[in-house]
Amino acid sequence: MRAPLLAVLLAVPVTVPAATVSSRSGDPAPLTALQAAGRTIYREGHSPSGGEVTALVGVDLTPVPGAVLPCASCHGEDGLGRPEGSVLPSIVTWSELTRPGGHRHPGRSHAPFDARSLARSLSEGVDPDGHPFDVAMPRYSMARRDEEALLAYLRVLERQFDPGVTPGAVRLGTVLPTAGRLAGAGAAMRAALEAAVADANAGGGLNGRTVVLVVEGFDADREDGLGAARRLLAGPPIFALVSGFVPGVDAEVAALAEEAGLPFVGPYTPFSAGTDGQFTFHVLPGLAEQARVLVAWAAARPELASPRALVLRAEGAPFAAAAEAALAMARTKGWKGVEAREMGPDGPAAEAVARFGAERVEAVVFLGDDAALAGLLRQAEAAGWTPWILAPGTLAARAAAAAPAAFEGRILLAYPTRPDDLGEGARAKLASLSPPGEPPRHRAAQISALSAFSVLAEGLRRTGRQLSRARLVAALEGLSALETGYTPPVSFGPRRRVGARGGYVMAVELGPQRLRPVSGWLRLD
Repeated sequence: MRAPLLAVLLAVPVTVPAATVSSRSGDPAPLTALQAAGRTIYREGHSPSGGEVTALVGVDLTPVPGAVLPCASCHGEDGLGRPEGSVLPSIVTWSELTRPGGHRHPGRSHAPFDARSLARSLSEGVDPDGHPFDVAMPRYSMARRDEEALLAYLRVLERQFDPGVTPGAVRLGTVLPTAGRLAGAGAAMRAALEAAVADANAGGGLNGRTVVLVVEGFDADREDGLGAARRLLAGPPIFALVSGFVPGVDAEVAALAEEAGLPFVGPYTPFSAGTDGQFTFHVLPGLAEQARVLVAWAAARPELASPRALVLRAEGAPFAAAAEAALAMARTKGWKGVEAREMGPDGPAAEAVARFGAERVEAVVFLGDDAALAGLLRQAEAAGWTPWILAPGTLAARAAAAAPAAFEGRILLAYPTRPDDLGEGARAKLASLSPPGEPPRHRAAQISALSAFSVLAEGLRRTGRQLSRARLVAALEGLSALETGYTPPVSFGPRRRVGARGGYVMAVELGPQRLRPVSGWLRLD
């Protein structure tokens, strides 16, 4: 199947209205020092003041450190209880504990708790009417000041959520170009994200919470998106970032998220990192993975099994890292004497190109943008040198499409996605985003946005009602071979932050300006 080359390029920018954001109403008040100490006792089972917290367990009241059985281990960080086998811990939010009319449990009922009866229940294991708790509920021994701190925290527990979370909603943020040359791509991604959010909310939300999407826009002709990201993080709190498009400042925005402890899933960027960062999860592979895919694909062809090859890279750390990845794969595949050379923004100098031709370099792994590739092709044509060009399509597709005729069949591009290799539901969703009678536009950008939301939504579902950023990160790290429908299977881990590691290879047909798939998904794992 053939995909038009222009389908993967950005279309003419249009202007869309800027987004509005929600207010800060409902955000929890900061904890007092006493309440903060109580939170530590509740969640971690030890006293910030150095006092001893002991849990007395079982019929024999065996003493164990409180850190072994903190309150949150059974009742949850939100106090809503987490089933453990046949045991269903009680809800311990203050409004529930002090509910007028009391409580009914299997085999017993009792009056509502107050501060005194709750303190007694902690130490003696009885309800307000003196009935003993289930043997699964430990008793706790702690200093009076720690007991007061724990009760103070329980009074405000149900109002303590991570930023961007309320009992009924979870707010997600994204940064997109809403004006300027990239507004068309931004509008397409926004439409995709809003459609995904609408679908989630129509199905009851995520774990009973409505999803609210907060979009911070920027004019791509006037700013680079970093200011917009700062405005988003300084405004009403959000729980996580999803997708987003800030070309040129991807690393800086990811650094902001890392500093804020803000999960960031699926940024639309060619510069993904394999293990860097705790909170940033790249759904799609980046430049380094595409470089490895190109070498692996080429090495499987008889004519390129052991070529005289060269890696040409642009300036900057991301390109240097991608070059190292390409060199490592080349060594693995048995290519000998491959070196990396740095080039300027307009490609290598004419003298260098003439030297490459004289040295009979047969293949060039090209890591740069359109301007640099155009310069290389122009100089190569003048020197009568036509090597194989292996390049990332996300950066250099325009120049590849305009290559001299002598390069027909000799330019191969790697892509992290392929619009014709989608699940049935994904194709239907993408089709619904295009106005009737109009051709699809910005498909790669929409695929990135929809796959990012799909991964984040699955992470949120697996986190459950006890929603926190730490729990979300753990849930995302546990994803294995997740089928999004838009991408190959996605897997993360404690040291893995690129979900789908691999790529597709496409040959450029210069006459009709088309891409011809020459591989399926090449998996790097």
